[in-house]
Amino acid sequence: EELIKLISNEKPTSTQEYSEEASSEAVSSEDTIKIYSLLSFNNGDIERFANSYAPEHSEEFINYLNAKELWHLYRLPYDILSALDQLLTDGKLGDLQEQLDYGISQKLKERSLLRGGLLSETRALEALERIAFALFMMQRRSISLEATPGKPHLVSISEILTDFSPTELDELIRKPIFTITGVKQYRFHHRASQEYLAAKQLKKLKENGLKTNDLFNFLFAEIGGEKVLIPSMEPITAWMALWNRDIFNEVKTRSPALMFRQGMPALLDIEQRAELIRCFVNKYSQNCGWSGVGIGQRELQKIASPELSGVIRECWDEAYQGYETRELLIELIYFTPLVDCTDLAKQALHDCDLNMAHRVYAAWTIL
Repeated sequence: EELIKLISNEKPTSTQEYSEEASSEAVSSEDTIKIYSLLSFNNGDIERFANSYAPEHSEEFINYLNAKELWHLYRLPYDILSALDQLLTDGKLGDLQEQLDYGISQKLKERSLLRGGLLSETRALEALERIAFALFMMQRRSISLEATPGKPHLVSISEILTDFSPTELDELIRKPIFTITGVKQYRFHHRASQEYLAAKQLKKLKENGLKTNDLFNFLFAEIGGEKVLIPSMEPITAWMALWNRDIFNEVKTRSPALMFRQGMPALLDIEQRAELIRCFVNKYSQNCGWSGVGIGQRELQKIASPELSGVIRECWDEAYQGYETRELLIELIYFTPLVDCTDLAKQALHDCDLNMAHRVYAAWTIL
């Protein structure tokens, strides 16, 4: 309704009803091109929109977003409508990977009213994976349908998909998986979709014969003798770690906190969560003060499970020596809550040498 009001630009029925100033404003508005853009929804907007569209399923939908930490996937009406329709027809919503697969598939099935039908969903998906991976490798976000000399931030999809006809490319770029960002400029509708598609392409390359050493060179580096992740490739690395045990083992020693990024914890089994906790404690237990490597509370809440009480006890003495490692275990005991680890919380509560924030969390745990 608000959008209709903005774009209707209704003309006054009688100029006598308006002042000369208002009339001139009306004329000038006709000569000016106006661009309206819908901002991304915040969590409150998402909830109100869901309540308006499907009140009988909105509570289940919101609870699902909270439990899976997937609010970032539903910032626009199109995505919310698709999810609620899926909930209505299937009766359930999947995890992060299942939701990305479903959303991408829905966007590829849409046909343009003016053209379309040449690309099968399988061929279109193959093209998207290749584009997404190329953008990561070139560290670009935007693409264009044609070559654009003088604009290094743009990549032409015709240069990536050399085996696609101009007609196929024209149809592909108009799929709602892309959003327009300027004149003949596009980018992926959602960053999470681009990350996932790029990871799928790298996974496919590995299955088709890419050597493990070459795969590691895409994702890892050594700087000043320290083994690190390549920052620009971290989203792809997180996905690959879920699918490839060798990469998971490398990630958990280099940067265990990576696997706690949005939506990922729900895809980790209990043993993987325990391994990441052990590696985090081993890597950072020597940090006696805050160093910024901690894991956020929302992320911790997503991995919390009563089944982790064993690894908490196993790591307690070592973790207790470090600021962020001690904080990690105390907060896990609190958020779960791990009732059989209450004695550990009591130890922290009565330790007068401990940071006050940690003692407070220990007190909350006991209460």
